[in-house]
Amino acid sequence: MTVSVATLLVSVGCSNVTPTDAGTDVLVDVSVADLTTNPDAGMDAASDVGTNAGVDTSADAATDADAEPGTVCARAAEILVTAASDWGTIGEALTLGGPSCADYWVSIAPQAADATMLRGAVEASRLRDLGPHTHALAVLDWTAWTATNPTDWNAVGVSYRREIAATNYNPVDGDTWLVVNVPVTTLGTATGRQNLRNLLHGMYAGPMGFPPLRGGVVLSGAAQTDTDVAAYRTAAEAMLSDATLFTDFGLTTRWLSESVPPAPSAVCIAGASRDTLAAAINAYAENLPRLANAMGAPTVVATAQRYLARAWVPMLNASWDPSSLGATAADGLIATEVYATRTWSDSHGWPGGRIGFGWAPPTSDASADARSVADVLAAAIGGGYAPRTVPASAACVPSLPSGCGCAAIGAAFVPTFSNFDTW
Repeated sequence: MTVSVATLLVSVGCSNVTPTDAGTDVLVDVSVADLTTNPDAGMDAASDVGTNAGVDTSADAATDADAEPGTVCARAAEILVTAASDWGTIGEALTLGGPSCADYWVSIAPQAADATMLRGAVEASRLRDLGPHTHALAVLDWTAWTATNPTDWNAVGVSYRREIAATNYNPVDGDTWLVVNVPVTTLGTATGRQNLRNLLHGMYAGPMGFPPLRGGVVLSGAAQTDTDVAAYRTAAEAMLSDATLFTDFGLTTRWLSESVPPAPSAVCIAGASRDTLAAAINAYAENLPRLANAMGAPTVVATAQRYLARAWVPMLNASWDPSSLGATAADGLIATEVYATRTWSDSHGWPGGRIGFGWAPPTSDASADARSVADVLAAAIGGGYAPRTVPASAACVPSLPSGCGCAAIGAAFVPTFSNFDTW
């Protein structure tokens, strides 16, 4: 089973965080030739720089003055939320209820009739109109483009950058791009990895005269309920062992994510403690960086380790099926996911302040439920990633009956990803 996505991203910039952590723009001057002769050139030049090279964005200029009076920004956070639809609802909820030092990048899904085409300019403007710290993400759907059998992926990237500019996405205001639905199994092959590298160089460089613009990639992988992930793991190991790929990621991208939505049927065990639920969530959600840092990993994986330490974003679950998990139960799962990720980050160093969510409200549910869930997501993020130093438990929304926790009929833990700590 393959998990796929469409997208939103949130970043927090704080004045008492160093430029490296908060996101100061740095122009990375590394040629493709440099990367060929020195695979770590891009990683060295872009090391620990979490922003778009060559583009000054309002997000990177965020200071304590932008936050509530007296706010001290002790934590820098980047939050990626994939939005299949209804990006206005989630964007507004996060803008109003998220952390006071935050900047929000909200993706706009491609056109429904043709996923290789960007949606209209009005959508990007509406997102920016929510406030100076809300920005639009232009989405390139890898799976949709693969179906067209491109012969030159670099040209696809260059052309898409041109279309992004023509469709009212504005990098000066913080807008950028995101490549989604890239299967890990595709990156298990040398051809797949080369095709993605070519696309990313085109997206980053754009047409002649365009400033370099760093974006992000969202991978699709195995589901938490899958019982046989051997092919996925083999592909992941091949991808992580390609130092040149991760050097290119370091040059061309700010974020690398994987769609890892915890399944209620594998997490929401009635009566389990929040720490038990968090362990079940993290075993799956953090599987890729766990594998990269696993005991026995080859030394060639070091390039991937360095990149993931500063760019990894787990893409969690902010959707629900009314027939099996209603909006109220989804609230508890979402709060637990924020708690789980904060807890993991506090003890492992990654994903740091980065966290992601897949936002896909069901069309059969009332719009009022969608806004309610969006508000809970904003409150959980606002608590768990508050500008001041707070415990992870601050993500457990006080207005919820359980704070953190969820229960689904017949739910049982799935141990499929428990052995990803060894190579």
